[in-house]
Amino acid sequence: MPPGSVARNSAGVTLRQFARPRTITPPASRSFLSTLKLYELLSRLPAHYVAIALAGVVSVALSILVVSGAFEPQPTITGSIFFDACNNGPADDGCVRRSHYASGVAVEYRAVGLLPVSYTTHTGSDGVYRLSLPPGKYRVIITGCKRWIGETSSPPLTVVPRVPIDPDRLDYNWVIHENGTCELGAVAL
Repeated sequence: MPPGSVARNSAGVTLRQFARPRTITPPASRSFLSTLKLYELLSRLPAHYVAIALAGVVSVALSILVVSGAFEPQPTITGSIFFDACNNGPADDGCVRRSHYASGVAVEYRAVGLLPVSYTTHTGSDGVYRLSLPPGKYRVIITGCKRWIGETSSPPLTVVPRVPIDPDRLDYNWVIHENGTCELGAVAL
């Protein structure tokens, strides 16, 4: 008896043939089927359209990498951080003993410009940090600094040059005072 037809049996009972149950496609098969449909669609398009679309995707990806400076040489900058318990004031025996090179302090160089990427490192036990990053302008953010002395912008803006830098030279000597003010102590020449 075909689906949807009606018949009576020998006892006079009406029998109906219902439509066959639908097969439910499991989710894994659905993704395969959608991939297959995408493949069928792409196979109907002329090959040059597919090639142009693929070239566009690759071009955008490479442009992002070029703008981020991924292909430029990355000079290593070096600096140190000193904790000044005397707050830049007259030194007494107590504050001199508490002053030291700061170890384990986080130093973040946050890029200024189109792509806001950041590079972070920590000072070693000697208070010195080293960081390789692409040339550009960066804001320097140091853990423990609440405000900056003598800087026109807070946090300060620094420029990493495109030329090689001697990795053994300290480029930046930062001072963190006990009251949370920070300043660039000296720049090694």
